Amino acid sequence: MNEEDAIKLLKKYSKDVDSFEAVLAHSKAVQKNALEIADKITKITINKEFIKIASILHDIGRFNHPPWSDTVIQHGVEGEAIMRKEGFPEIARVCARHAGGAGISKEEIIKNKFSMPAKDYFPETPEEKIIALADVTTANTEKTTIKVAVERYKKEVSEKLAKRIQKLYDEVESWK
Repeated sequence: MNEEDAIKLLKKYSKDVDSFEAVLAHSKAVQKNALEIADKITKITINKEFIKIASILHDIGRFNHPPWSDTVIQHGVEGEAIMRKEGFPEIARVCARHAGGAGISKEEIIKNKFSMPAKDYFPETPEEKIIALADVTTANTEKTTIKVAVERYKKEVSEKLAKRIQKLYDEVESWK
């Protein structure tokens, strides 16, 4: 799959032109941010081509679960299902594991009664971690700092998630 194919696939699952353009604009901003992060990494090998494609598709589940909805957390597992159906299990993992900013635990799913399978969804591969970090430090289409992202998640979600995001950032920084 190339970037053009990824964009066509994103469009296939969009509901309308406006939502497609909004998700694509955000995804392109995340892509740019993720590739900038990847370009600075020297201590481990990063698959930048995978990041380029997966970052375009990371929010493919967003069309049925927009940011303002009370089902927003489910966009990751919906994206996972779509990408598995389309035959891209590695990208499916990115979709599932970026939700919540830096992933979400089985315990958090149960405690909050989220309508999704109760299991851990944490980014594991370097590429998954980079895309999750790029997503959390991209507010709509604007790149933000890790400090702004941590404060936002602390205020809007929880101290626990804010600490998880900081830990993710620190890990990725250690690869430079």
